Amino acid sequence: MFRRLLRYIWLQIPSKISSDEIRNKMFNAILLANGYARQATYIPDIKYSGYFGEYVKEAKMESKGIWGIE
Repeated sequence: MFRRLLRYIWLQIPSKISSDEIRNKMFNAILLANGYARQATYIPDIKYSGYFGEYVKEAKMESKGIWGIE
């Protein structure tokens, strides 16, 4: 199909996988939580999609980043 590689980018090694660790240490999550990106989910890369959806929802509610200009 698109022949691209999707990756999770950790800025620091997490001590455990939790919402706070993901939100603060994963680059992908930081972009979403601050409204700098839109969520796109492609199987099989769905491991963190639930967390990402929550971060996007919060960013929209708080009109962060791109959600503040729509």
